Amino acid sequence: TFTPEQPMPSTAAQVAAAIGSSAGAFDLNAACAGFVYGLVVTGSMLEVGTARRVLLIGADTVTRVVDWDDRSTAVLFGDGAAALVLTGNGNGPAARPTATPPSPGAPVVISDDPADLPGGLLASDLVDDPLGVDLLSIPAGGSARPASADTVAAGDHFLRMDGREVFRRAVRAVTDSVLRTLDQAGCTPADVDVFVPHQANARIIDAVVTRVGLSPETAVQTVDRHGNTSAASVPLALGEAADTGRLHDGDLVLTTGFGAGLTVGTSLLRWRSSRIQ
Repeated sequence: TFTPEQPMPSTAAQVAAAIGSSAGAFDLNAACAGFVYGLVVTGSMLEVGTARRVLLIGADTVTRVVDWDDRSTAVLFGDGAAALVLTGNGNGPAARPTATPPSPGAPVVISDDPADLPGGLLASDLVDDPLGVDLLSIPAGGSARPASADTVAAGDHFLRMDGREVFRRAVRAVTDSVLRTLDQAGCTPADVDVFVPHQANARIIDAVVTRVGLSPETAVQTVDRHGNTSAASVPLALGEAADTGRLHDGDLVLTTGFGAGLTVGTSLLRWRSSRIQ
């Protein structure tokens, strides 16, 4: 989240207290790329055994920080929250095939069916565009410029955005990040089953799909109903894809996000679900 309820304690600590959990809890702020950054961080923790089970939440109340007189931002954003529980597969790298337990004296059989492969994080790419650091910002309210009558009067606690330049830089940076991630995993755009991008606007999503060479049918779009919900947009879209039957065990799921900073994050997952209906 980039819209915590208060400076401290963290929103994560407050959620942990509300649900009665004594697990470690911390916030991560990568703005609209936050959930993908969270996937990479928690996926790494699961991989090395630092954690066995993780509750990852993307949540933002962006309408609290937009200026309703600024139509270039006020009409774009929404509020949302979504969560996933991720568990370690216990089998090492997510791309490793699973063996069918043999009967006594029988050879070990390795399955070639993607649905038999353990789920998890296959590849990721986290980058930042320092030349775009000021294109999306909330100028005041932090330790550099604490809240005062002057900052409130100037509207410096509202979100400011250079939308045209964000669009230009985001399309290029996300395209490059996606291609690096696929290359890292040894995959091609044709291998992707479901593409879940940050829901900033449809034009950015369509531009990335075209430039990467993804099939348009793989892209999940919810921006027309949810708006840009920042760190909640990817998990909301992912949840909708799961609820509507678009996700199947063994699917390669590509997620990408971009936000203030400019932060860009991409992850490639092999999907396995044990969700309880």
